[in-house]
Amino acid sequence: MKGLRFCRAAAFALLMGTLQDAPQGHVTVVDDRTYAPAIAAGNVVVEVTAPWCAPCRALEPQYEAIARARPSIAFLRIDYDESPAAAAAVGAASLPTIALYANGAVRARESGIQDADPAAIRDRLERLIAQAYPPASSAAE
Repeated sequence: MKGLRFCRAAAFALLMGTLQDAPQGHVTVVDDRTYAPAIAAGNVVVEVTAPWCAPCRALEPQYEAIARARPSIAFLRIDYDESPAAAAAVGAASLPTIALYANGAVRARESGIQDADPAAIRDRLERLIAQAYPPASSAAE
């Protein structure tokens, strides 16, 4: 039931055009219609994936673990086949693609992550996040 409550809350927040009220620390699935409002405010990480993509399946558990560990960042997922316009807007040249946004502007993007080692995948994602969202103290320097 807890997951169902999250889905309802996230769906409501997306329908209202914002993720601000959605529970954080989870991955929210967005589509062609809900993608643009979902990236408009705050720090947002977007994963473009497909069920048939083996590297996408390898990335998924690490992406979800990082989402749980970083509740101040919104984590989104786009299905490449079901939402081609949103995938194109992200700039998905190959799968999987990760794009990081700050208030709607792209801060970093990486396509075709092929690592098989879960630790390497997690390290790669953490480096992308650190690059896109540096700590406040180093941004002021």
